[in-house]
Amino acid sequence: MPAPLSRPALLDSFAAWLVGVVLLAAALLAAYANSFQVPLLLDDTDSIVDNPTIRSLGSAWLPPAGSGITTSGRPLVNVSLAINYAIHGTDVVGYHVGNLLIHFLAALVLWSVVRRTLLQPALAARYGSVATPLAWCAAALWALHPLQTESVTYIIQRAESLVGLCYFLTLYGFIRSTAARPAGAKNLFWPACTVLACVAGMASKEVMASAPLILFLYDRTFVSGSFARSWQAHRRLYLALGFTWLVLVACIVQSSGRGGSVGFAEITWWEYALTQAPAIIGYAWRAFWPANLIFDYGAIVEKNPAVLVPALLAVLLAVGAGIYALRRRPIAGFGFAWFFLILAPSSSIVPVATQTVAEHRMYLPLAALVVPAVLLLHRAVPRAALALGLALLVAAGWRTHARNADYRDSLSIWADTARRVPDSPRARNNHGAMLLERGRTDEAGAEFRAALDLSPTHAQAWHNLGNEQSARGQFGEALGFYHRAIELEPENANFHASLGHAYLEKGQPDAALASLRAAAALAPHKATHPYNLASALMKLGRAEEAGLPLARALELSPNDPQMVGNYAVWLRRSGRAAEAVTRLEEALRKWPDSALLQSHFGVSLLESGRVPEAIRALEVALPLDPKLLQTRYSLGTAYARENRPRDAIPQFEALLQLTPPTAELLDNLGTMYGLSGRYDDAIGTFQKALALDPTHRSARRNLEAVQAYLRSPR
Repeated sequence: MPAPLSRPALLDSFAAWLVGVVLLAAALLAAYANSFQVPLLLDDTDSIVDNPTIRSLGSAWLPPAGSGITTSGRPLVNVSLAINYAIHGTDVVGYHVGNLLIHFLAALVLWSVVRRTLLQPALAARYGSVATPLAWCAAALWALHPLQTESVTYIIQRAESLVGLCYFLTLYGFIRSTAARPAGAKNLFWPACTVLACVAGMASKEVMASAPLILFLYDRTFVSGSFARSWQAHRRLYLALGFTWLVLVACIVQSSGRGGSVGFAEITWWEYALTQAPAIIGYAWRAFWPANLIFDYGAIVEKNPAVLVPALLAVLLAVGAGIYALRRRPIAGFGFAWFFLILAPSSSIVPVATQTVAEHRMYLPLAALVVPAVLLLHRAVPRAALALGLALLVAAGWRTHARNADYRDSLSIWADTARRVPDSPRARNNHGAMLLERGRTDEAGAEFRAALDLSPTHAQAWHNLGNEQSARGQFGEALGFYHRAIELEPENANFHASLGHAYLEKGQPDAALASLRAAAALAPHKATHPYNLASALMKLGRAEEAGLPLARALELSPNDPQMVGNYAVWLRRSGRAAEAVTRLEEALRKWPDSALLQSHFGVSLLESGRVPEAIRALEVALPLDPKLLQTRYSLGTAYARENRPRDAIPQFEALLQLTPPTAELLDNLGTMYGLSGRYDDAIGTFQKALALDPTHRSARRNLEAVQAYLRSPR
């Protein structure tokens, strides 16, 4: 056994560790500093905003089943999101901080794993004296590598980084549990930690299935020297690790087969397996030259023999080399096994139909390429290794920062993706959707049609073509596109909701309500659909019927202040302003800085006849959001009721700067001018109101009254 460290050596070791932690944290913060405002992307909305199970830590342990969303069958991922939600709701910054923290912790554990591996007898003679700095460089390069951006910056891919952290913790616990100890001493703590970390990984993602096998290989390669001695020495631990597969099986069963996102319904096993060959070559190439990174490949299937044949030969050659190395060169063989066994669950024969290729799958396998590269660099140029290593770290961090800039908003990342994979229907469709959100309808329509040229049965592209026509006000044409989308995906609630809105705009209320009710029934866990139904009922003047779906929406989204405010609006319009006041008082204790809730509170007080209290509430709401039209209009109205025309005038004047004038607003402002003695301003304002609406009786009556007053003797 090595001699125990002296006190100065212990201090030096701790100091080196602390410096390494600080440098790694600083480097990651610099590389990811521009990622904290990246918006929700792709599956983020379903997994966070529309996921009712994360509303409490209790329900989070049973994520939505049969939905196919990323959290399905992954309770630990779901619980981590629930923790974020409990702290800050749906604000994206906290989720990004959480992702980066998980990644940072994974890098720290990897550093410890590599360091202790370099101190194992098989490697200590060559690397023992430089184990700490070499391991740090390997972990830092792995953490800063641009290929990791998707697993860190794309919020819901914390599934990958979380299972990575659990994987490294499992290996670290195993290494500690096999460390030499005094004769007769029992070591139960680290074996228990190993099993618990493995259980946590199984509850995070299916990739963890390979962990017990990797530990067995690690034992044989670095600790025991043979499989027989490994089993003899640690069979109880291996049996316990084997039982953790039952956790994974339970998670898969609970997910109902991950909602059809995994399986053979959309693609055959051999088509998927063949596609993985060029995918794996692409992953390895990007590990060494991380350019042309792609956010989303979609459900591509490679069929070109000129691509498939050389890629398949290369992968088979690599697998053969790995099998040979496992027998003849176990250390090199362990690296091959790490790479291929971890990729196997997602990159072999079981199709992930929604995304056949994904760079985030390289989160853990990347270590099998980075660690040997650092060790080879040290052996090849030992004197220049430090300088070259630092240069690589700087280059990796800079490239990661640049890649994160592509994620700055939804349009930029989908524009980048559509440019890099122009033959992906999903990329073209999603790029079009982002263009449509920004009012660029012509460009959006071109992207939707390009997606349909590539895949005529792409239901989402048909739906988005309907959205494009709706944005142009062509609701009749939109109906046809929505019906086509529903023919292709009859269970898609969003399609029925869009159809309902189009019918509503076309003046077909019965058809509209039928579609909106269908949407609410198809997605009973989403607050959006009952809310849309309630809004339509309100618009049709059927406020009493709107109460039930609106209450359901609030039940599904109780921590959404906007939903609480909408419910208060319904209460007011139903003649229950006093009840709205009570509910808003409760909400404001939870969200005291919500301008919208404070404004609704003031309006409800105003409609309850509590005008002085309404003024105080609206005066609080105004500085929270000076551009909120409702606040200014209601505050001006409240001042007018209290006979304070000089206070009301600035509110109505400000409204004219924020919104197009209406006859009613001009009439109110003119009245305040008249009461303040500003008769010329009053006359001019009433005339403007009548120019907008010559039939506005109040404006005409007030204009005549002011003119008559000015003509009368005083």
